Amino acid sequence: MEPQRIDAYVRILPREFSPDSIIRDGYRTYLRVSLGLCDVLARRVRVYGEVSGLSRSEWRVDFSLVLGGEGVPIRAWREYFDVVESVSEGITLEVLGLVREGGGEPYVLPLIAKEKRVDDWEELVRRDRAYLALILCSEG
Repeated sequence: MEPQRIDAYVRILPREFSPDSIIRDGYRTYLRVSLGLCDVLARRVRVYGEVSGLSRSEWRVDFSLVLGGEGVPIRAWREYFDVVESVSEGITLEVLGLVREGGGEPYVLPLIAKEKRVDDWEELVRRDRAYLALILCSEG
């Protein structure tokens, strides 16, 4: 079954965010996400983790959200600085953003960033995937 495009913020784990999972379609960039019974292509993702490697320049802010020893690169260009202005090294953060690619490297462009504490992100991901699979993976 061909993966369906989904227009919703899909919770992901850092290990899922790799160059091998990136699909380009014209100017749009998608992340291929497995729901178990089928795959979806998501442009919008929800990422959670601890801020690491924070770097600010005149043109962009870069950092990783690290969970379980793996990280997802986050990159905010100048016009999105207000989204990440209160981000600091070591805080836990949830980012809702768009999958992008630059220089062959995928990253998430943050649209919403909120400091929060989540006890079991992997369990939330598992529940979301089970629900989405019920809706999207049926053949009838």
